[in-house]
Amino acid sequence: MSKLTADMAENLVLTCMYGQKPPELTEKSIPSMAIGCPAALIRVARDGGLDNIYKKMMIGYRGETGRTNEVGDAIRKATENDETQVSIGKGRPIDITPAMAWTTGVILTYLGRGSDKRLTSTDEVRKRNNTACLEGTQTDPYICLNVGYLQGQRTLRDAKRYP
Repeated sequence: MSKLTADMAENLVLTCMYGQKPPELTEKSIPSMAIGCPAALIRVARDGGLDNIYKKMMIGYRGETGRTNEVGDAIRKATENDETQVSIGKGRPIDITPAMAWTTGVILTYLGRGSDKRLTSTDEVRKRNNTACLEGTQTDPYICLNVGYLQGQRTLRDAKRYP
């Protein structure tokens, strides 16, 4: 994979959020979504572009960017209430996928709005759970939201260690 630009990273995160395997992920470049998606999120976060993820998402769903500051919290609230869809404003309902819940958990944690719980896991278990949420073998968005919180805590720690 060539150098990851800010726009490429944002698009990679969106692809991950939709639960699709990005074409950039090959065995030679980045072997799995569990590695590639967190790496892209770190890049976007360091560039200060996490808000752009929800803006691009809303443009894709509704053709506009109003109320993007509410998207992550709305996805979290719906997921915690065991709802399978979320409506933002007067827009059509958006299906909450496990990958979307995972991405939301990471983003909200990075923005300081994630879970207050201190979550722990071994690297092996965290990576396995990331893969399950991103590749669709874990079907419960609530579990993936919490796995996303855990990855978000790890991402924050790594971002501080390797600025």
